[in-house]
Amino acid sequence: MKTKLRWLLAGLTAVAYWQVSSHGFINYDDPLFVAANPHVYTGLTLANLKWAFTTLNGDATSYQPLVWITHQLDCELFGLKAGPQHLTNLWLHVANTVLLFTLLDKLTCKPWRSAVVGALFGLHPLHAETVAWISERKSLVCTFFWLLTTLAYLIYVRRRGTRNYLLMLVLFTAALLSKPIAVSLPITLLLLDYWPLARWWPPQTEEDESGVPATPGHLPPKAANATQHLGSLLIEKLPFFLLSGLACWVTVLAQSEVGAIRSLAEVPMSVRLCNSIVAPCTYLRKLVWPVDLAPIYPLRHDWAWWQVIAAGLLLINISAWVLWQARKRPHLLVGWCWYLVTLVPTLGLVQVGLQGMADRYTYVPLTGVFLLIVWEVSERATRLRHSKTVLGIGVAAVTGACLLCTLANARYWQASTRLFEHAVRVTKNNYIAFLFLGMAYENEGDPLQAEDQYRESLRIEPNRATTHRRLGNVLLEQGDRDGAFDQLSLAVQLKPNDPQAQRSLAEFLLCSPDARFHDPSKALEHARFACELSHYRKRDLVAFLAQVYAENHETQQAAYAAQKALALSVGPQEIQGAKELLATISRLASVKNEGTRALSTGTQ
Repeated sequence: MKTKLRWLLAGLTAVAYWQVSSHGFINYDDPLFVAANPHVYTGLTLANLKWAFTTLNGDATSYQPLVWITHQLDCELFGLKAGPQHLTNLWLHVANTVLLFTLLDKLTCKPWRSAVVGALFGLHPLHAETVAWISERKSLVCTFFWLLTTLAYLIYVRRRGTRNYLLMLVLFTAALLSKPIAVSLPITLLLLDYWPLARWWPPQTEEDESGVPATPGHLPPKAANATQHLGSLLIEKLPFFLLSGLACWVTVLAQSEVGAIRSLAEVPMSVRLCNSIVAPCTYLRKLVWPVDLAPIYPLRHDWAWWQVIAAGLLLINISAWVLWQARKRPHLLVGWCWYLVTLVPTLGLVQVGLQGMADRYTYVPLTGVFLLIVWEVSERATRLRHSKTVLGIGVAAVTGACLLCTLANARYWQASTRLFEHAVRVTKNNYIAFLFLGMAYENEGDPLQAEDQYRESLRIEPNRATTHRRLGNVLLEQGDRDGAFDQLSLAVQLKPNDPQAQRSLAEFLLCSPDARFHDPSKALEHARFACELSHYRKRDLVAFLAQVYAENHETQQAAYAAQKALALSVGPQEIQGAKELLATISRLASVKNEGTRALSTGTQ
């Protein structure tokens, strides 16, 4: 029966997401992670493997070498194609769904309840973003190793030994090397120690020396020596907490390097606290009524006081209820604490990026809510007549609704334009969605539509340097040089430490045919500063600097920059382009030298 349930879960999940195999890349991080990243699309080489483990972030916001390797492997096997990348995401999600069912079944000996939790995990539309978005593979890989770590923990609990303990640590390390969100995993192990493993109390029988109760899912009647026993469980997990602390430190370094961590001056603590209170309640509402799902929700600074108070009261009341019921119905406490604990790293107390919430943040946390709901409904339904029939109809209705909603929601991820048209339709004042919609139109060769979206984004949030830069580029494409110069200059003024803003203004000053703006020497200042900001690690910025040096007749510096660009080049196209640039600069140097010699001869 359990084998059939596994196949059923795998089949339903595959049906829900099979459409992603025909989806393409989108403009939201996919170029960074795969499509425009030569360290990835050139495949699984020794140089790329070294890069995956030695780059602190690869322009992402975390250290995630195992995720880079999975993308590299896809490109090595199938080339730079979106379909195989999507299918790898799908198979990972299928594997996670089956692993979750297996884990819960082994923990509780309740296969049908475990299967329903697995079905909700596999089919709920809140998880569509994680599966249908190539760049979010990090959550899939992390969860895969998270579940394997927990299964290894169960083996260790039932059969102690150094080998089993080391296996746990290796799998946990793999989870951390996929996404730092796994830092909360040790706390979830402590929650499972409370229920269903009941390890917070000493063994109740001579036969059960491992601490696992004879009947999984039931707590011992007494809590004698619980505090002392809990202390030993904390010591047991000390290496896990140390690894989590190390992962937090590395993550902060990685995020700081790309300027992703926002200061208290940018985002006051009051805003962070409000978001941390409202977000968990909003996710619960989306769990029940997932009609307004979007790829990103900007951090809000305007929550009404009554919304924050209402959300806080809801969280407090639920927490008080599950604590009151903890002894008789421990699944409530474990499920609710799992949800809150695993959600904490994403709530924005340390604000990273522009988002306040994201559907992908619920991938692991909602497992606790699914468990809470399924176990509670099952316990209460046993009191009804024809409980099996009622439960069967209810499960079929809920899973069917989830399947249909997921089919519809995953379809939006087919292309960038469709995704962000949907996002601006179902959210309010989403300036980030308008920005990416403008980028999608720009990539499709429609500068007029792109301009409209950029202006709408700036109407909502007028101080975003990236949007001004994008608007300047499309205005230049339409021949509005005055407007382009104003926008590009404003972008640099708003965010002077943005290398791309500096480069865009430099390119405008270098290439403009209008004598009012053409200023190669000023362009050189901006191009050099862009490279300094990126520590001369960006191949495209260094190559552009070489061109600017050449335009300023500084051929020696141009040649040096071109050689640096060649050293940074990875793929065959990049290497060929750098060689051609170096050859062009060498010819210019030769012409300059010949002219100098001719002038010297004439003077003599």
